[in-house]
Amino acid sequence: MRLTFRPSLRAIAWLCGLVFGLVPVAPALSQGAMSFTNECTGRSASSCFIVAEGDVESDTGERFRQFLRDEIIDGNRVLLSSPGGSLWGGLELGRAIREAGMETEIGRFLLDADSFDGRIERDATCASACAYAFLGGTVRQVHAGARLGFHQFYIDPARLPAMVAGSEVSGAMADAQAMSSEIIAFLLDMNVDPRVFVLGTTAGPNEMLYPDAATLARHDIVTPGGFEPFFLEPFGNGVVAASRRQGPARLYDTATQVTALCRSGAPLVLLSAGGDLAYLSGGSMALDGGNALPIPRDRLRQRGGAAEIALSRQQADALAQAQEAELSVGRGMASGGDIVARLQLDAMDRAMLAAAFRLCI
Repeated sequence: MRLTFRPSLRAIAWLCGLVFGLVPVAPALSQGAMSFTNECTGRSASSCFIVAEGDVESDTGERFRQFLRDEIIDGNRVLLSSPGGSLWGGLELGRAIREAGMETEIGRFLLDADSFDGRIERDATCASACAYAFLGGTVRQVHAGARLGFHQFYIDPARLPAMVAGSEVSGAMADAQAMSSEIIAFLLDMNVDPRVFVLGTTAGPNEMLYPDAATLARHDIVTPGGFEPFFLEPFGNGVVAASRRQGPARLYDTATQVTALCRSGAPLVLLSAGGDLAYLSGGSMALDGGNALPIPRDRLRQRGGAAEIALSRQQADALAQAQEAELSVGRGMASGGDIVARLQLDAMDRAMLAAAFRLCI
């Protein structure tokens, strides 16, 4: 059960305004209250997102929910750029994003003067309260050039006497502990490593911690991409090799598993995916950064929830020797878009693929 914490108005003013407020330099960076617009960089839903820019306020989460009710939204991503603001507003915005099943990224949207579209610039920051809102994404990405910032609770001693009497300090500190519990409960609800809370405590009142890529991945702050290492499973008189997707399927990015096998002497690759698989329009395979080689329609078929690709023996041998591979099956956007699997293959992966292609089931 998630802890629900409702502090007094005095505690809210003190804790949210001082204890977890913006770092002292942040007011100069204030962008005004966070606003929301729905923008696109192309002509498909996968290029569209909600731009969320500005300071996080206590009612930002509810205003986001109202925006979703009032607008017809294209896409399922939220592009965040904010110096921070209200802690409670950040947590509530994160919950609203998760309720809507939306993804989060960091960046700024710039209109293109030469077209009706625009572009995303990654030199943006989502810090303090915004960082917690970012964690609400079902898929979370921090691209190169973007920064996600955390910092600790703090009390400004110079302002404390004017805000709260000394006799109330003990009660306020108890509220601060309850607030810590609320944050940890939020992290658990978002399936994020609760040690993220500890990360913030390593940055002092005048500092901001921007975790590097390795830390973001280690603490489940960002969603892993790509596919897991291949594993072997016995089947019939042979074996199959399979690799499962890391992270959830996304809009127009639906491949969930790659399976390699040999049946009746023929090497096959299955790309498992959601959506309609009845109309496959051809495919391709690119190895080690080379040109994509076409796979004709007559070598594709639907098998259960997967698109089955019949490879030539030469193609199978080349795949089992590659370090990088991209397999793609064409499918209309209305049916879920092309099914694409991008694989990084190590020596063990290659050995498993070779065994699956050789030991027919």
